[in-house]
Amino acid sequence: MCKDYDMLKNGDGTWSIVAKSTRRPITFKGRLQIALTEDVAQQAFAILDRVEHEREQQLRDGRLM
Repeated sequence: MCKDYDMLKNGDGTWSIVAKSTRRPITFKGRLQIALTEDVAQQAFAILDRVEHEREQQLRDGRLM
């Protein structure tokens, strides 16, 4: 599960991806992550989760400073 991001269901039924620290929508791949369908939000969230895990692994392996 992502440490930095969360999926948030909006009142109109759309989804946003927000930073956990600020609860504000994030920009990902040049687009503000708001008014998403649930499927699109889940896909973007999965990518963010994978990137986060890869970064953590690189830090543990000493490949990222």
